[in-house]
Amino acid sequence: MLGCDTEFIINSTGHSFKTLASLRSHSQFADVLLLIGNKEVPIMVHSAVLACNSEYYNTAFATRWRLSEDLKLPPGFQENSRIHAVLKHPDVQVDVMNCILDYLYTGATTIPQTLLIKVALFSNQILLDGLKDEIGTQLASKIGVTYMNALEYYNCGENLGLSYSHFAKRALLVMADHLKDSLVAGREWLGKMDEKAIAKMLEFESILTAAQRWEVLVSWSKTRQNLEDIGIESGIPSDFDVEMAQADMVHLVNLVGLCHLNTREYSTLVGPIKCLLQGPTRDFVEAHFSKECASDYLFTSRMRASENSKILNDKAFAMFLTQVTARIDRTEPIHQIFDATLLFRGSTAAFYPSSFHAACDGKKNTVTLVKLENGMIIGGYGDSVWLSVPHNTASIRVQESFVFSIDNKEPMFKVKWFQLKPDGLSAGMRCSSSNGPSFRLFDILGKTCVFSYEYRSCYRNSEKWPIWTQAQIEEYEVYQLS
Repeated sequence: MLGCDTEFIINSTGHSFKTLASLRSHSQFADVLLLIGNKEVPIMVHSAVLACNSEYYNTAFATRWRLSEDLKLPPGFQENSRIHAVLKHPDVQVDVMNCILDYLYTGATTIPQTLLIKVALFSNQILLDGLKDEIGTQLASKIGVTYMNALEYYNCGENLGLSYSHFAKRALLVMADHLKDSLVAGREWLGKMDEKAIAKMLEFESILTAAQRWEVLVSWSKTRQNLEDIGIESGIPSDFDVEMAQADMVHLVNLVGLCHLNTREYSTLVGPIKCLLQGPTRDFVEAHFSKECASDYLFTSRMRASENSKILNDKAFAMFLTQVTARIDRTEPIHQIFDATLLFRGSTAAFYPSSFHAACDGKKNTVTLVKLENGMIIGGYGDSVWLSVPHNTASIRVQESFVFSIDNKEPMFKVKWFQLKPDGLSAGMRCSSSNGPSFRLFDILGKTCVFSYEYRSCYRNSEKWPIWTQAQIEEYEVYQLS
C-alpha cells in the first residue's frame, strides 16, 4: 500500500524541449511578428516563450510595440488576427536571430564560429546574460585573435561590459602588428563604430602609435562614406566629401597626437591628405613640422601663458598646455585661445601650504605641475575651486579631474593621463589648510609629495599610476586656465 506522504518526481525536461522545438517550427499559434534586418524578413514567434525567457521581451510586450491601428502588416499577414505585436530588429541578421530563438525555445543553440560575436552582442542587447557568458567562455578558451577578426573581437570586448574588457586590449595588440590588414578585414565592424567608440580606441595610446591612430581615424572616415578602398595610402578620391570627413574627425583629431609623429610620418601619412584637417588644426600641425620655431606658434595658436614654466622648457610647456586644453575642451573649436595664468610657484614661498591657499583658494580650472627631485614630472587638473578646511577629510565634487606623468626626455615628449572617476565626494581634488595642492592619488605636504595606492580611482588608462611612498619636491607650479 502506498504511503500518503510519498512524492514522485517525474522529469520530462527532454520531452518539454522537444515540444518547444516543435512549437518553434509551427507558427499556427504564434502571436508576435518579428521583422529582421533592413529587408524586414518576417518571423512568427510566441510571446509567452520569449517573455518567459527574456526580461527584454517581457518588458517589450508589456509596455511597447503593441499593434496599433495605423501599423500596416506585411503582405500575407494582414488577415492574421492573432498578431498582437510587431517587433523590428533592423540591425540583426536572420541567422543570428534564428540562433537566439533556438536558445529561447529550447535552451540550446548551435552557432557557427563566424556568428559567435554577433550572437554575443545581440544577446547582450536583449539581456540574455546566460548565453552571452557561455559565448564569452568559448571565445576566451577556444577562439584565437587574428588580424582577420581583431576588429570584431575588439567590438565584442568594448560592448559586453567590464568583465570582457581584456578582449579589447588583446585585439588591439594584434591590430597594432597588422593594422592595415586588420582594418581592411574588419571594415564592417569599423563602419559600425560611432564617434564615441572610435574615441575610446584612440585613447589606447600605449598600444597604438600616433601614426596608427591617424590611420585608424582616416580609414574610419572613409568607411563612413562607403569607400571601397579605405587604406590611408590610396589618398582621397575626387568624389570624397571632405567637409563631411572634417566634421566627423574634428573632435577626434586631438586624440591622435599628430605632433608626436616624426617628420617622415607627417610627410607621408598626413601631408598628402591634410585637407581632412580643418583650417586652424591644419595650420597648427603644419607650423609644428615647419623649419621655423614651432614653440612660438604653439603658444599663440592655442595658449597664452602669463609666465614661462621653470619645470618644462618653452616648447614642452606649450605642447603640454595644448594637450591639457584639448583633453578638457574637446567640444570647442581648436582655434579658441586659452590663457594660462601662473597663480603660485612653490619655491617663491618656501613651499608653505598657507601661501598656496592664499594664492589659489577660490580659483577653479587649475593645473598643477610638480617636479620631483628624482627627475619625475607629475601633476593634476581639477575644474573646481581650491578651499581651505581644518582637516584633510574634504574632497571636492568635480566634473573633470585627472592626474598625469610627463616623459620629457629628448627627443620624446609624452604625457600619460590617468582620469579620476567622478564617483562622488571621494573623487578628484582634496583640500586641507595644512596641505598644498592635493589630488586623490597624491598630496603635497610642504616639500614632500606623499602617494596613495588607490588604483581603483583611475579609469580610461592603460597603465598604473607610478607609485612611491613619498618623494621630495624640487618645484611645483599652479596655473589657472581661462
